[in-house]
Amino acid sequence: LDEKRLGYVKNVGAYFKAQLSLLQSIYIVEVRGIGLMLGLAIKDKRNQVLKLLQEAHVLAIPSGDDVIRFLPPYIIEKEQIDIAIKALQKIFKGLS
Repeated sequence: LDEKRLGYVKNVGAYFKAQLSLLQSIYIVEVRGIGLMLGLAIKDKRNQVLKLLQEAHVLAIPSGDDVIRFLPPYIIEKEQIDIAIKALQKIFKGLS
């Protein structure tokens, strides 16, 4: 990683984390992480949310017992993050 790419990762990662933090759901416990390695702690419905993300073509993996982990490539753009956020909004709206 050069300084330019690292700065990009920090900027886009902060954007992704901020967008995750704006999600509203009774199932979201916490948003955590740094850069583009982010986690969304979920209560009760983690595996269901992961399956629905997969169906929406958003890649995420489980971490521990209750976390959805996002590890996008360093070249991800804000528009692609917005697609993932919209998918999560739809998923959480359907769970409530």
